[in-house]
Amino acid sequence: MESKAIIPKFSIITVTLNNVEGVAKTFASLNDQEIVDFKIEWIVVDGMSSDGTSIFVTGNQSNSELVFDVHLFSKPPIGIYDAMNFGASKANGEYLLFLNSGDFFLQKDSLQKINSEFQMVPDVDCLALPVAHFTRDGYLYDVTVPQELDGQCHIHHQGVFLSRDLFQKIGGYDVSLKWAADGKMLDKVAQIGSLYFGKSLAIGFEIGGASAQNFSALLNEIDSFRRNRRSLTQQKFLIFKNWLKVRIILIHHTRSSIMTRWYYLKRQARIMEQASNDNRVEFLWSEFQKTTTKKNSK
Repeated sequence: MESKAIIPKFSIITVTLNNVEGVAKTFASLNDQEIVDFKIEWIVVDGMSSDGTSIFVTGNQSNSELVFDVHLFSKPPIGIYDAMNFGASKANGEYLLFLNSGDFFLQKDSLQKINSEFQMVPDVDCLALPVAHFTRDGYLYDVTVPQELDGQCHIHHQGVFLSRDLFQKIGGYDVSLKWAADGKMLDKVAQIGSLYFGKSLAIGFEIGGASAQNFSALLNEIDSFRRNRRSLTQQKFLIFKNWLKVRIILIHHTRSSIMTRWYYLKRQARIMEQASNDNRVEFLWSEFQKTTTKKNSK
């Protein structure tokens, strides 16, 4: 009889299509994790990539030095949410984290910190964490803090650890939606599950993803499942504000703005001056909280 202790605590699910560099980045981030008293597994759902993704993943499945299991599944691409549902159906962990190709953990002890947060709320259905946004050049751009307003969740899926049981109960992501199924899923989590907002700033991702580049379609889909809610206008404003941020930085990238690079280099330099490599993320988070407090006090 198998011991319950060997069941993975976390199933990290990565869906990808022709982004072997992003997969390698996510893998390196996982491989750096210092895992002490729990187990994880990495599930990769590849949409029949032609860039060597499957070769890279299978090449690491036999790596005896890994502290986690690697599972690769290849299937014809139907849509990102179909792939995420498929990955979840193959998961064995208590909690699911959808960390797509190119997303990454910020520090070597990120998962250890997250596990410690779960120990404080062992029966929670969903742990929602702040996430860090980075530009394509690797500059730190922003930090998003999860919020729940009137049964609506404003959370990036990269910062969501969701109970596999609740995910199955909800029925997974709505595959009829192309851009906003994660928002609909998290709304349901807020309505029927227990939600805890954690403190660990542990995960980062690169801004400018597919949903940010398809803003109108995203808004229309959100409207389809939130149209009867009072805060729809507020929701649209929040999305527009985030979309505008993304557009501004994408324009800067396109123009290779010297001033933009100067700004981020100066910002990074300030962070590095006031914090060592070991606590740089903690420093950033404390600075962000100070800024938020000042804004709320006005």
